Amino acid sequence: MAFKEDSQIKDLKKRIALYEEILDMITEGVFVTDPDGKIVFINKFSCVLENMDRDSVIGKNEYEIAGGREAYSLDHKQIDMFPKDGSRYFYNSGKAPLMTNCYPFYFDGKLENYYSLGFFLDYTKVQLTKILEFQQKLLNSTGKSNNETTFTLDDFIGTSPEVKKMLDIARLVAMKDSNVMIYGETGTGKEIIAQGIHNGSPHREGKFVAVNCAAIPENLMESILFGSTKGAFTGAADKKGLIEEAANGTLFLDEINSMPYSIQGKMLRVLQEKTFQRVGGKTTIKATCRFLSACNQDPWELMREGSLREDLFFRLSTVILFIPPLSERMEDLEPLIQGFIEKGNRRYRTSVTGLDPACLTLLEQYSWPGNVRELEHLIEYMMNMNNGDPVLKVKDLPPYFVQSTKSQQRNHGEISAEGTLKQRMERFEAEIIGSTLEKNGFNISKTARELGIRRETLHYRIKKLEIKTKHPLQNE
Repeated sequence: MAFKEDSQIKDLKKRIALYEEILDMITEGVFVTDPDGKIVFINKFSCVLENMDRDSVIGKNEYEIAGGREAYSLDHKQIDMFPKDGSRYFYNSGKAPLMTNCYPFYFDGKLENYYSLGFFLDYTKVQLTKILEFQQKLLNSTGKSNNETTFTLDDFIGTSPEVKKMLDIARLVAMKDSNVMIYGETGTGKEIIAQGIHNGSPHREGKFVAVNCAAIPENLMESILFGSTKGAFTGAADKKGLIEEAANGTLFLDEINSMPYSIQGKMLRVLQEKTFQRVGGKTTIKATCRFLSACNQDPWELMREGSLREDLFFRLSTVILFIPPLSERMEDLEPLIQGFIEKGNRRYRTSVTGLDPACLTLLEQYSWPGNVRELEHLIEYMMNMNNGDPVLKVKDLPPYFVQSTKSQQRNHGEISAEGTLKQRMERFEAEIIGSTLEKNGFNISKTARELGIRRETLHYRIKKLEIKTKHPLQNE
């Protein structure tokens, strides 16, 4: 029996020695006191941090070790009031902040000890963190961040169901690494979404490189995208292309349908093989960027026309995001107006509060062919014309807008003046769609193309507005 007890005691001592060795190996300070504050254990890292000898502090009161500084010693009377994780800041000799997690230890329902896990925060790192936080605040208020972006997904204004759904999907796919195609009319905010996806992605620390394919001459497109080597053509130099510039970041190909067909084939190979060569070069380079793309027309229509390769489309569009035109989400008009007014107030140091009702009515009746971009420019113009009034008025509107609304009002003259604004606008919309369908032989594709909307959107509006046609609709 005695032998068994001796064996158990020996095993227990071994276990205690093992635990103490483990505690000595970790890079956090650990010390344990009894209920009266007497130190019963302290690990090597604590001794290094405090410049203390372990043997000289065991058995002493922690308050005494702390030099009588209550801010450092554990306040056992208050320990039960600590947050659940025990986190609390203390200070070592008033020089460097010490983060400690303090906990009471109970055995058989009786308080036996207090133990603390702590580590010192390097003063330089603390100051650096403060500097970085300040830089981020400054960047948020003044412009582009270090990765060449200005926007996050939170900057896209909209509360309509279509926009909410689009943003939910964008936030979800941002965290992944798949290629995304963004489809929407000119001025709907495609680059805001692209930048937002980049800033919500694992690539956020890398560069966001955007290129408008419609703005690059065809003979320069290849070297701009893939780079060039010296002597590849007259005047060529060793130069990185945009794919290399976006390494470990994101390359945003705007108006992808404007990319020459031959270059589309080469881009397809990059997407398939994840490698490319500079123009005139023989070295194979890895493509490490994520590809986002955008088009301002229905991609299926573009493929039918032959301006977008089908195989490239499927490589670029693992996920497709559709941004509805402003005319299809008029409930977002007022929040957008308010956002642009606030932006103008910051820029011009003014205090405009909104639009007067007559002016807002005109904006609600407008068709917004230029979408959100046109609205932003309109509000900026009005704020420049405003002469200190607290609200923007009809007199502040640009001449083109006034003429356009007058023309629309003349066209609306034959529409019944009864009902709410929404009901009147729906009747007018139904008349436009009906007459355009008839003009195009009730062909959905031709009508959608003329109206500048998707075929799916046209089908939806016909059903929603209960438009009756003289002849069956033709899909092609």
